[in-house]
Amino acid sequence: MEVTHMEFLFIDFVNSQWYNTHKTYAEPLKDPKWMGKFLDYWNIQAELELTEDNLRILLDLRMKITHYIEKIFYYNEINQKDVDQINNYLGLSKVKRKLIYCNGEYTSQLIPITRDIKWIISEIAASFVKFLAEYDNERIRICENPDCRWVFYDESRSRTRRWCDSKCGNLMKVRRFREKQKNK
Repeated sequence: MEVTHMEFLFIDFVNSQWYNTHKTYAEPLKDPKWMGKFLDYWNIQAELELTEDNLRILLDLRMKITHYIEKIFYYNEINQKDVDQINNYLGLSKVKRKLIYCNGEYTSQLIPITRDIKWIISEIAASFVKFLAEYDNERIRICENPDCRWVFYDESRSRTRRWCDSKCGNLMKVRRFREKQKNK
């Protein structure tokens, strides 16, 4: 699959929340089929049982990462308590390092010792950490459509994108236009 824009695991995970702009409410984290596709897409080979405890853990992680994103968006930083929590997520999964030699090139790989919920959590947290360390944090956006609130990475040259896509942008422009017409 050719990616035409930047994609981040943690953003996809956060955007699995229900928003008013979505069709019918259904919690995708409860759906084994959706979770399987999500994990496959991000090449996370894990064995996940969707128990009540695991679901609660995933929902809590999503809520916390959403909160961290909001802090970065509004205040451009997270605090030490947040950093400590993220480090706890990173430390949940034990991994071993492996050297791979293929077609004349060496690469290193992190291999999880167990491929369970802890591995999934640490991979989502690692995606967020990679974003914080390697990308422009000021480009993280939350869609200005109050019924949407989708999270996205602003790749525009001017860094002025306000909506997740043209659909939300057009909707908000129409609302603003109608409000002006009503007040005339």
